[in-house]
Amino acid sequence: MYLPDNNTANKAIPHGLVLASNLIMLLLVTLIATALFKNGLNQSQMNNHYQLQLLSQNLSHQVTAQAKSYIQSLLDNNVDLTVPDIGFYPEHSALYLTDINWQDNNAVLIATSMTAGKGQYVVLYLGITSKLSQPLIGSEHHLFKLLLHTETAKGGEYQSQQFLTFLVN
Repeated sequence: MYLPDNNTANKAIPHGLVLASNLIMLLLVTLIATALFKNGLNQSQMNNHYQLQLLSQNLSHQVTAQAKSYIQSLLDNNVDLTVPDIGFYPEHSALYLTDINWQDNNAVLIATSMTAGKGQYVVLYLGITSKLSQPLIGSEHHLFKLLLHTETAKGGEYQSQQFLTFLVN
């Protein structure tokens, strides 16, 4: 019968401690790597959201330019600004940004040639006002309120409203 000597038992204890410490180190490294991965994923999602928001805002600038061109064409063609039309509402229309159904194509104007998404706008005519600031103090201007909505192909969305003035001819 073979009896193990004390040397064998003493050698097994340090190997067990090494194994336990290695497992603890592996667990710590795994936890750190998981935390770093989650942080990187979160940063990537935030960056993607920010880029979609910027794209939507850039689209809104294109829509604003088209809306200004549309309004200028109304003024150049001497269109009666008291008659409502698709996407155009005359003075005293109590319409707000939250009231608009952007899915209804009979209520909004659609911006053309939008390559990176969809742009829509509504124009409200607010009447004629006198300018109270430099330059052209006292000159009469048509005052319009522009409500716009843009959507990128990847889901970014942006809504805004602004006032536009055009000199009365």
